[in-house]
Amino acid sequence: MRRMRPTERSTTRSTLLAVIGALLLLIASCGDGDDDTATDSTTTTASGSTATTGTDGTAATSSSATSGSGTTSDDGVSPQNVLVFFGTGDPDVCDAVAPRQRAVRPGDDPIRVAFDELVAGPTASETSSGAFSFFSAETAGAVRSARLQDGRLVVDFDDFRAVLTPAGANTSCGSAGLLAELSSTAFQFTDVDAVRYELEGSCDAFGEWLQRECIEIDRTEWAAAAGSQLPGEPFEGILPTGAVLGVINVAADDQLNVRERPGADQPILDALAPLTTGLIFTGRERLLGPPTAVWYEIEVGDVVGWVHSRYAAPQAGTFDITSEVVTAVGSIPTGATIDEVGATVLEARSRFADPRPTSIVVDGPSVGDLSEITYDLTGFGDDSVLGERLHLFIAETGNDDAPLELRSVEVTYLCARGSGTGEICP
Repeated sequence: MRRMRPTERSTTRSTLLAVIGALLLLIASCGDGDDDTATDSTTTTASGSTATTGTDGTAATSSSATSGSGTTSDDGVSPQNVLVFFGTGDPDVCDAVAPRQRAVRPGDDPIRVAFDELVAGPTASETSSGAFSFFSAETAGAVRSARLQDGRLVVDFDDFRAVLTPAGANTSCGSAGLLAELSSTAFQFTDVDAVRYELEGSCDAFGEWLQRECIEIDRTEWAAAAGSQLPGEPFEGILPTGAVLGVINVAADDQLNVRERPGADQPILDALAPLTTGLIFTGRERLLGPPTAVWYEIEVGDVVGWVHSRYAAPQAGTFDITSEVVTAVGSIPTGATIDEVGATVLEARSRFADPRPTSIVVDGPSVGDLSEITYDLTGFGDDSVLGERLHLFIAETGNDDAPLELRSVEVTYLCARGSGTGEICP
């Protein structure tokens, strides 16, 4: 049955994580055939605008997902965020949903806030960008209680059937969408193992309204159904949920696309600069191919979307390694150009590596009294250190034969695993 659209639906959510090491490292270092920096073709964004590729490889325009709530409380205390899930427009997938962020003020119950925000429906800007829900201002305040005990969440609602039934919420397709919104919102909380829905204290009343028995959904059952609708296959990698990632391997004149779903052909939600940090890994990964590629679901700012794993990794501490480089070269690196000095440093850092790592300029060069350039050197055959970010400071010598010389170099380690919060890669 095709769902009647007020706005209709597109995307989905599941939960998957754990431990496989060598395969992820191999895949993350490959993927030339599935590049998803902003230098790919013209793409329709989630808001319906168009992101076009400029001649310099950057996206001419992009669209960012919109949070429905503020990000700071009235007293200036930054709250945490929760997600609510609304349909996103695919008429062929009744239960396709996508997340939107909402703020939780300190002291409030995140689960209750999430359901209160869900039944209030999408904001006007979210609706204009494709979000759909049977919930709206007419159902705002309909949550009577949201009680979590021993992993079992019971959400009790006021009787909203008179509002939702005329809109088709209890049809076979409508009920699938409604339950996807409710359950995706519930299972973002890791303490929730099962969820039960009631109307004014009656699970039977809720179930009968949707032409079912009392509805109580297990996390495993929900995750299997939700995950099967995303492109690719579930993948269990080595990053912990909540790992803090940074953008890597993106050229200085390019950007990294954040996609609505895994895959380089999916709508673009946002585009990130090459040195962007603070990408929070949600714990979900998908394996696509051919060519083989792993995609991470991440949160960054108000956006929740997917990035190619080749372009995101945990980052460890930053250290001065000037003396190490000088020792390895046998003298202070010099050259006629910034690139010549950089090539000497890159050779010193990679000459003994097997396989041979690759390098890319991710920032600069900036020219001045003290010039700077930053490289990402990645592809080390190591299950801990994926690569290095090398920040070079280069000074003029006044010598015509070698007018530039290395003044100092700092390294930030790019990790193949870990939380992104340590001084070294674990």
